[in-house]
Amino acid sequence: MHYLGLYYIVLWEVNMIKANWTNFLKRVANDDTPSKRRKFVRRENDVCVIEFNGKHYPIKDWSMGGALIETTDRSISVNDTVNFRIKFKLKDRVVDVEHTGRIARKTKTHIALEFDQLPGQTRTAFDTVVKESTGA
Repeated sequence: MHYLGLYYIVLWEVNMIKANWTNFLKRVANDDTPSKRRKFVRRENDVCVIEFNGKHYPIKDWSMGGALIETTDRSISVNDTVNFRIKFKLKDRVVDVEHTGRIARKTKTHIALEFDQLPGQTRTAFDTVVKESTGA
């Protein structure tokens, strides 16, 4: 009977490890479909830069919820609120979108900017960028 109890304990621990591993993978997954981890689909192929604090930074990818910005600027801190302008290069013009957001994460080479709720005109400007850059 002692071995049977030990068997169930080991079986329980294995199941807990599997469950924790599955939860970990869900947290770190880079699945961009809106029904999964992210609220919005990331856009990686747009030509755009962001301007804030008087400097321009390249954008690695962006969505309707935020942007991943390439920078090694150490003066930027997590939870900083920033006023910014994103400049999108479209076929025949440049579209400027001004808004505000919060620095959500920071690494040595990138910062993640989470946009504040999008008012109608900002959302319309982003929709225009998506529509014109995809040729829809």
